[in-house]
Amino acid sequence: MDAFDQLTQSIRHQENRASECQIEIRNLRMKLEQLYMAQDKQRQAQDKFLEFQYRRKRQYQNMYDITGQMRFARSQATRVLDILHSNQALRTEHLLEDALQKIRLEIERTEQEIARNQALIGDCDQLINQLYQQRTQVLTK
Repeated sequence: MDAFDQLTQSIRHQENRASECQIEIRNLRMKLEQLYMAQDKQRQAQDKFLEFQYRRKRQYQNMYDITGQMRFARSQATRVLDILHSNQALRTEHLLEDALQKIRLEIERTEQEIARNQALIGDCDQLINQLYQQRTQVLTK
């Protein structure tokens, strides 16, 4: 195999590598789009949960304030307010926030992977240009 064939083979190899990176970028962008949709849905779920908690708290706080001396209604409002501030509610809130944080981290990783693949494509293009120049020099000799 002479120098011309070796250079041609190297060019094809780098072109294939660049093509693989472009396919990977396209797949990562689709993944990124899905992650953004998941992040939006997670935010909506978290917002609904917090809104529900706030509404229930306000409702039972008003009931607690209104009932005054009515022992049963006041104790019921107190129990519900305790439930709203319970460990389970706090744990649910933390789980929702953790899920949102995991999605954010995955978005960052995916964006970094896209940037890395774009840099690889740039490197491949530069190497391909150099190989074409070398091949042209071999032809002119």
